[in-house]
Amino acid sequence: MGGVTSLTCLGDGIPLPRVTSWKRNSKPLPIDSGLQIKRGKTAHQEQLVINNFGMEHLGLYECSVTNKLGSSSCAMNIRGNYCKWHFDVM
Repeated sequence: MGGVTSLTCLGDGIPLPRVTSWKRNSKPLPIDSGLQIKRGKTAHQEQLVINNFGMEHLGLYECSVTNKLGSSSCAMNIRGNYCKWHFDVM
């Protein structure tokens, strides 16, 4: 846990699509101090950066892109387990 995790959304097509949304578990992604979206060099690329990654960030992430001919999306499921360690001090 902790550290920085990033997901990149890259749309491809003619004309090039724009990244239009990010979702987690089918809900619009709340952009707060722990999450930020960084624009790429062009509108068809964005990077979602998750600072101090933790269990609350697990879930299904979806990126959508759109151009005048339609839209498309791609999803990635980030899963994990929390390990709890217990030590007896003697």
